[in-house]
Amino acid sequence: MSKIKGERICLCEPQSGDAAEITRVLSREEIYATTYGIPKNCDMNYAKWWINFVKSSRKNKTGFEFVIYTHNGRYVGNCAINNISKSCMHGNLTYLIDPKLWGQGYATEAAKLVIKYGFESLGLERISGICMVHNAASEQVLQKAGLTYEGKARHEILKDETFVDVLHYGIIRSDWEAMQR
Repeated sequence: MSKIKGERICLCEPQSGDAAEITRVLSREEIYATTYGIPKNCDMNYAKWWINFVKSSRKNKTGFEFVIYTHNGRYVGNCAINNISKSCMHGNLTYLIDPKLWGQGYATEAAKLVIKYGFESLGLERISGICMVHNAASEQVLQKAGLTYEGKARHEILKDETFVDVLHYGIIRSDWEAMQR
């Protein structure tokens, strides 16, 4: 599995040649402010490490990360199912989009494609997603991708020495299948 094609985008396995574009986007302050796992001032070394980590996760079947490109070759961001539990048949949806392209529906389109991949190709039973309580745009992506609100975890993340509440969303296979009909 190397590519997933959508209406406007293509999801591909990250390659070493993607490192410069990944660095350009991950180093943006807006990305740091709206994510919890990306270091501040991300550099090329981090991007290269991350690409190798992604390849290892794919090989171990614990995560399937994709880079997102428009059909005309513009890098948009990343989308994934990570932290896959084979025993529970569960994975976590993650995504990030170049801030210059926010609000154009790319995250929702990518999330829907990755959710489909999770259920159809990986055989998952459940896919979950989270966002920090102040990230209304990410919450909208989760909702538009079909995930259901499941609750708020208070002080779940420590970011920049401040505890942040996190909203939890999820979708199970039968609900996703019903949406496809």
